[in-house]
Amino acid sequence: MSLIDDWCETKEEYHGIIAEGEKALDQLNDLCKDLGYKKDGFLYGSSLEKFFLDNPGAVEAIHDWIEENYEDELDDYLTENCEEDNETEHS
Repeated sequence: MSLIDDWCETKEEYHGIIAEGEKALDQLNDLCKDLGYKKDGFLYGSSLEKFFLDNPGAVEAIHDWIEENYEDELDDYLTENCEEDNETEHS
């Protein structure tokens, strides 16, 4: 299982990696927020959105790239959120 799969497990709304449609863009936006890019959300209606909607392989490629280049950040996020989930379950 990949780190992106592990990240998906921390999110109730995602059951695995989504590569197509608006849900894929929402998931990618949430992943970027969790990596620390908190300012603005994805610009819906943009040419970039249309590109991603037409090319689900591009979303998959970004997932792969994030996993290769943000391994430490993803691992930190998962560690922090798994600890919070465990504390909530045991409260």
